[in-house]
Amino acid sequence: MSPRRPTTPRARSAAGAVRLDVEPRRSRAALAAAIGAAVLLLALVIVPPVLRLTRGATSEAANAGILLLALAAVLIGAVLFVLAVIGLVRSHGTPRIGALLLVIDGLVQLVYGWAGNSTLMVDALRDSFLVWSWAVISIVLTVVGCVFVLARPRPVGTAREHRRRGARS
Repeated sequence: MSPRRPTTPRARSAAGAVRLDVEPRRSRAALAAAIGAAVLLLALVIVPPVLRLTRGATSEAANAGILLLALAAVLIGAVLFVLAVIGLVRSHGTPRIGALLLVIDGLVQLVYGWAGNSTLMVDALRDSFLVWSWAVISIVLTVVGCVFVLARPRPVGTAREHRRRGARS
């Protein structure tokens, strides 16, 4: 009698694939960072226009509310950045890619905040272009990062090896 191969799902998948990554999983830190980033992005997109509509375009109350939102966003963003770094370390598969994108977004925010206060105040047109390009890059990184983290975890480093039938030389 010939020895039988085990027919567990792991044995079947090992026959046709080379595993380069461990089992995909989403850490709670990455989940919290993604949900927090999505909520913060929505707040930053929705709250300022609403404040300006309700309080007036040049109202001091609207400007004070927007300033408080910006300060809260900086503090919350710092906490979410730390959670994204923890999620990057503890997650595997597609959630790790999403956490990496959220970390990159945090670095984009940091670089813009550092460089924006010192060198971007030269030309109004150039400043406006840089502000809008920074905002678009940040929004895209946040949205794609959240999608990767919140989607069902999938392995990233799995490569299929096709086995040839018969003895070809």
